[in-house]
Amino acid sequence: MCLLSLGCMPAPQYDREFDAQFSQKGGSAAANFASGYFPESFGDPIVDYCGSDAVPRPLIGEVEEEWYPEQWTAAREPSFFLFSEQDAPPNFALRFSYIPSFSPSIFVRVQENEGTYTLFAKRMDGAGGYEPGSIASSKKIRLSDEEVADLQQLLREDGLFEEKADACSYGFDGSMWLFEQIDHQGYRFVKRWSPTEGAGLRLGQHLIGLTGWKMGESCMYPLPYPMADVGILCR
Repeated sequence: MCLLSLGCMPAPQYDREFDAQFSQKGGSAAANFASGYFPESFGDPIVDYCGSDAVPRPLIGEVEEEWYPEQWTAAREPSFFLFSEQDAPPNFALRFSYIPSFSPSIFVRVQENEGTYTLFAKRMDGAGGYEPGSIASSKKIRLSDEEVADLQQLLREDGLFEEKADACSYGFDGSMWLFEQIDHQGYRFVKRWSPTEGAGLRLGQHLIGLTGWKMGESCMYPLPYPMADVGILCR
């Protein structure tokens, strides 16, 4: 009976290719930092991180070092950083991680393989700021040539990954928007808190749109944005 409920469904078949990564033990300090999801340098304090008067702090702090990997591991999402360190890394991979305080996290990943672009989307049944839960629903979609062209144009014209990794804007609750990309420049990472404008908002909305899930209204937490989450329609 348990397998009939969404919360008890096993991870989708297409995620088994990452089992080896999740079972790795030991290894180098770089692989162990944040469970291998970020380079070790992301934990080093940065001078002038958010301005000359700010206290030096790392791109990924102690809370984030555990928080994000816990969400990704529950979703059976691989480490993009470790992907980029492989002898033959992907030519292109992009992931948007939407991690709200009180409602389920959503992960949208696009990978290119021999000219074919595939989108993987997952919605959890827990809460982004607490226990992630398990995969409640997922999609695997082959993107059309037009969809690929539109995505590439958005990445090129908005230049999100050319911006500062952290916009240094935070508040209570809300949602973290994490963006990762692998291309000929290697691994790149950008994070934004509850964006209301800019390249991060546009890219996140675009990727959610490709899944068929819609952003805008919440059936769970109708609190004023941005103090609460950007809602994902339940249907």
